[in-house]
Amino acid sequence: MQGRGIRRQCNRILYDDGGPNANYRNSANDSLLLISPSGCGVSIQFTQFSTETNFDFLSLWQISSSGSSPLGSFSGSFLPNSGNPISPGGDSLLLRFSSDGSNNAAGWRAVVSCPNSFSVSVSPANAVLCRGGSATLTASGGPAGTTYTWNTGATGSTLVVTSPGTYWVTAQAPSGCTAYANPAVVTPHSPADTTISISGTTLSNTTCQNPDYNCTWYNCNTDQVVGTGSTFTATSSGWYALIIENTATSCRDTSNCHYIGTTSIMPPFSSADLLRLYPNPTFSTSRLEAAAVIEVLRIWDTQGREVFSTWPRASFYDLPSLPAGTYKVQVMLFGGTPASLTWQVVK
Repeated sequence: MQGRGIRRQCNRILYDDGGPNANYRNSANDSLLLISPSGCGVSIQFTQFSTETNFDFLSLWQISSSGSSPLGSFSGSFLPNSGNPISPGGDSLLLRFSSDGSNNAAGWRAVVSCPNSFSVSVSPANAVLCRGGSATLTASGGPAGTTYTWNTGATGSTLVVTSPGTYWVTAQAPSGCTAYANPAVVTPHSPADTTISISGTTLSNTTCQNPDYNCTWYNCNTDQVVGTGSTFTATSSGWYALIIENTATSCRDTSNCHYIGTTSIMPPFSSADLLRLYPNPTFSTSRLEAAAVIEVLRIWDTQGREVFSTWPRASFYDLPSLPAGTYKVQVMLFGGTPASLTWQVVK
């Protein structure tokens, strides 16, 4: 860099030292180095050019690690390269201007750009993470062959996240030019109030009066839908629960199961009997029933190894067929109540 050594980046409008409304200085002897980010290239296109012919010269040089090479010297009133972009093929371009001091002129106006630059974005910019669910972020932008690297270390144009947080991506084109997207924010779902009021055989929930929620009542034992809306009146004895869906996020919250007795039939579970597993022992599989919605289910063998896990979100679940042995079945019921029992598989 010589002269005043001003350093500019690309995607700028460039004027001579007189600016847009004045002539350049007499006896000017200046150099200007234009540098773009690595791999993004640099290009200059003149839209105005006026110097003292054969006395005041603007010279362009391509700069690289191996040295410099001239791209042309221009004087007079003709647009350099006939007004077409001048692209040296690298990331640096040197302008050198000299005036003999006798006369001056309007000078030049040029647009400096990065021909290989691009933009990248991530969608959605804001996502809601449902409980136990995931959100998929997608990066786009850039020429063919662009690679994407997320702040988690993952690569690829899509990222599946299971934790709230801020996520961003760095994109790199085959030329080496790099672009950065605005961060995407993933926030946790705000649970709806699933409190159920019971009056006789009628169950109700105030959240379901809000039109932003869809509410479905179901039978905890059969897993069948039995009603919709903010209230439900049972016509037969059983355990009933409510699913509340947020229409904006599609996230769901499930209430505890509540027993409604319409006859003298007693509920299938007592307060001390949270789980029921049958048949046990079994030759293949067994059904697990609970007095409340099963949020998490895990199965462990006698070596303390977890052999199965799932999120049923129902009051019953058919256990998978496992090799012969004795297993511990552990569950976390709605509301955080833990329960466990022993399961035996024989062949």
